[in-house]
Amino acid sequence: MQNLRRRPGGHRGASLSGLIGAMVLALVLVPGTKGWAIEYALEVDNLEDQAFRYFVRDPSARGTGEPVVGGLAPALDTERIGAGAFLYDRDLGPASAGEAQLFGARPVRVVRPVVAGEGARRVVRWEGAPGERTIWAVKPTTSHWQELSRLALGVKNDTLRYYIPYAVSLSSPRSAAVAYPLPTVRTYRVATAPFEASLSRVLDLGTGIAAVVGVNRLAGDWVYLIVEQPPVPTAFTAVLGWSKRGPNDEVERGARPRGHHR
Repeated sequence: MQNLRRRPGGHRGASLSGLIGAMVLALVLVPGTKGWAIEYALEVDNLEDQAFRYFVRDPSARGTGEPVVGGLAPALDTERIGAGAFLYDRDLGPASAGEAQLFGARPVRVVRPVVAGEGARRVVRWEGAPGERTIWAVKPTTSHWQELSRLALGVKNDTLRYYIPYAVSLSSPRSAAVAYPLPTVRTYRVATAPFEASLSRVLDLGTGIAAVVGVNRLAGDWVYLIVEQPPVPTAFTAVLGWSKRGPNDEVERGARPRGHHR
């Protein structure tokens, strides 16, 4: 990763130029809401773990949001990361109505369908009301690069912070990235809302975006990106770093869950 090279194709940063300017406050009434809708956006890049780690310059970083991943967003926007570092088999889409309810969120009203930028970037725009949550799901379509090992979250053109999705325990501090076994996420009963109650204890949505990783040892992890919609048009960014689970991987063997907070 010492010589990051430009990917083929046009300048991808231009594909999102004027995005914030285009998201104006006046607007449209969304059926079923009590006020004016605001337009939001989310862009997601999926990288091999080695490419991601190149931008984590603090060797003591614990992945709890304390370090800033300063060069990552500019490198993505100016295509200075080689095409081979990207993963193309990760779908991005709105969570189902049942999944949204599980997370205490509303189903998404999509303004534009998910579109691909240059490379593997996925971009989606939608309308919503301030203060509401929306949920977006990233689900691998193949069994390659199964583990979501690290990620960066933030607002477009602002600070991206580095996280490791630690497994939730009874003593877990609040974090913008947490991990549960995928069967746990998918089998909670919505009627009793225990999962939403658990999330409210550990999930930090202070920056407006957070991630819940469903650890799937049999295939690829699922990643739920939770957006708490602010009172102004906003574009959010998530960069996901993926690694392979080999035969010696402790998570795959079941020796212990994904790393806990200490």
